[in-house]
Amino acid sequence: MGRTMNEHFDIHLFFFFLLFDAGIAKVREACGRTQGKMLASLPAGVKLTVEFDDHHRPIGRHMSHYATMQGLVIRNKEFTPLGYKSWLELPGENKNKMVQEVLKKFEIGDVELRVKYW
Repeated sequence: MGRTMNEHFDIHLFFFFLLFDAGIAKVREACGRTQGKMLASLPAGVKLTVEFDDHHRPIGRHMSHYATMQGLVIRNKEFTPLGYKSWLELPGENKNKMVQEVLKKFEIGDVELRVKYW
């Protein structure tokens, strides 16, 4: 007679914990705040080139790194303090600092055009 799904699951779970306790199986920590380790490890002066489609959306090899960088910058309390309820209230000086921070790591072509669509 065959085993039920629960019995199969219980067996797999038993062996996982057995291997985990022995130090063979490891649980990967996948959730948490994005840290941008790859971006932090770039040598000074090296920039990643980001391409854009006709709708000004990033495409190509470095689009995910670009999105990560934007997320890191937008969450940085130096640029975006919590006191602002709207993007429109944020001073232009802060927005310019954010753009300069992104430009330290990325070559994005026509900066004025790209910033217009952020």
